Amino acid sequence: MKSINFQEFHHIIEYLKSKIISAQLQEVYPFERGLVLGLYLHKSFWLVIDLSPSPMLLLYETNKQPVVKSQKPRPVTLFINSNLKNRPLVEIEYQPEWGRRALFYFSHLESKHQIEVILIPNNANLIVTAEEKKISWIKPQNRDFSAIEKMTEAEEFRSHQVLKEEWEAQFSSKNAAIRDEKKLWEVKNLKNITKKQGAIEKILATLEDNKEETYYKIGEFLKYNSLENLPFEWLEYVDKSKTKDWNRETVFNKAKGYEQKRSGAIQRIEKLKEEIKNLQNTSFEENQKLTKHKISPVQSATMALRKLELSQQAIAYMGKNAQSNMELLKKSQAWDLWFHLRDFPSAHVIVRRNKNYKLSNDEIVKVIEWMVSEYSKSKIEKSNGSFDVVYTECRYVKPIKGDRLGRVQFANEQNFLWKNPRF
Repeated sequence: MKSINFQEFHHIIEYLKSKIISAQLQEVYPFERGLVLGLYLHKSFWLVIDLSPSPMLLLYETNKQPVVKSQKPRPVTLFINSNLKNRPLVEIEYQPEWGRRALFYFSHLESKHQIEVILIPNNANLIVTAEEKKISWIKPQNRDFSAIEKMTEAEEFRSHQVLKEEWEAQFSSKNAAIRDEKKLWEVKNLKNITKKQGAIEKILATLEDNKEETYYKIGEFLKYNSLENLPFEWLEYVDKSKTKDWNRETVFNKAKGYEQKRSGAIQRIEKLKEEIKNLQNTSFEENQKLTKHKISPVQSATMALRKLELSQQAIAYMGKNAQSNMELLKKSQAWDLWFHLRDFPSAHVIVRRNKNYKLSNDEIVKVIEWMVSEYSKSKIEKSNGSFDVVYTECRYVKPIKGDRLGRVQFANEQNFLWKNPRF
């Protein structure tokens, strides 16, 4: 794929300014060729920064991660998470004489929380600054990039959509396909089928060694013959230090044991075949309907609760009064999430989730919108449609002793600035 040129880079920066200024940085993760910034402004945006020898800068408006996350973390992504996460993107600075470089400010200019993106072919880099600290994707080179940029002339202009299509075609061809939920399910389903077929082959291999038949033959032999007359090939199956009767009983017991194992193995094969058949005949849509919550619900006869189902992995609960809020908090798991509107009288929301399940930006927004929907129109207008939401794991939330209003103390919180799109 041909590298991005000056005109295309300038057009993308202007496009980003129109889309993601004021968006809050919610997530950052590395992928095979760079990193992805997850932002939120009324909906989810994903800024893909490809730092390969043919660099690229693309914006996706989607609920799902646009590229597959790398398992190995990068120091720069950990640094961004620690210093820039939950900050709004206040400005994108670009000057034509900079070439294919731009500055993304995640707070006021004087506080110096910024990401410098350099997309010069074969010299791409990303430099993150947080006050006096600085980290880069690769070690910066002491080279005159302005001279390099002047030597390159802009050629034909490709729109953002055309660049995206070309990049996706090239990226997918290198086995790092951009996947949606259905494709991920299909891959996982095929793996399950292959795994079960492999299990059947292993079980069949054990059935080829028909040991119970051998033990039965030895037992029948010992009914009428002595141990001394036992054929040589059967000597390994008996203990000549024991009596003939002991050996006869032992080999018959072993024969019965192997026979039971064979019967169990055949039943297991039939069960696996049935499971494979079901996997082959079930579509993604049918699977979504059949999948049940793999999570224990909050149950209590005394609590007045409202419930919001987020996914098969998470359910949100809201108390209708202070007493229910406190009881809900006490019944929560340490890894459940606690939500509250900062500096605003509101009910608490507890999201019960599986231990390793991470809520997506869209699920977080869904929880917040649900919280806000419980307030009167006048209260929403008073806030100008903007709410600062705090959330943290329930392990960090402690009720204030003796407080009848149900207030709590909390730590290790994360912030989410939610704005009503109608304001």
